[in-house]
Amino acid sequence: MKLQRLGPAIRRRLKEPVLLRVLLYHHDLGEIGIPTLEPGCDIRVLERGELGKLTEVGGVDEAEVSMRYERGDRCYGGFLDGRIAHYSWVQSTSTHALTRAGRRFSVQPGEFWIYNCRTAEWARGHGLYPAALLTILADYRRSGHTRCWIYTTVENVASQHGIARAGFVDDRGLRSLKLGPLILPLW
Repeated sequence: MKLQRLGPAIRRRLKEPVLLRVLLYHHDLGEIGIPTLEPGCDIRVLERGELGKLTEVGGVDEAEVSMRYERGDRCYGGFLDGRIAHYSWVQSTSTHALTRAGRRFSVQPGEFWIYNCRTAEWARGHGLYPAALLTILADYRRSGHTRCWIYTTVENVASQHGIARAGFVDDRGLRSLKLGPLILPLW
């Protein structure tokens, strides 16, 4: 798509369109594997006072972290030799914004979303991501939940492998069009 017909000011803001693709997965919590952790590794829910540690992993907006916590989201931390090395967020209420796909999903009773997962570069290859996913699935099944949703981009092959190792099933692909700051869902 060319932006030549639009005015110069709009063209500068929108730039060239970019196709974004997101892969959506689900898990029905029937069979959940047992997390395999190397010695020195641990996965647990972070308390409010520990959320500042997320900056050690990177990719953190402190205002966003505070908003998530106030909404009731939980953050799981993965530790390697006592040092935080991974985090995964879980949302079980309200509406989940899947921004990269330009969509919003109501969190249904009994469902939850795992999102914004990150492993520090220095800690990759220790299985923290799939272990965190399995821990989250088991915790939420114990609390009566029946379905989990998770997603990643087409480009993030490492995340796709971790999601598969945790037993998630491919649900569907979502496409959107990024025009500068705008993200428009494609149906």
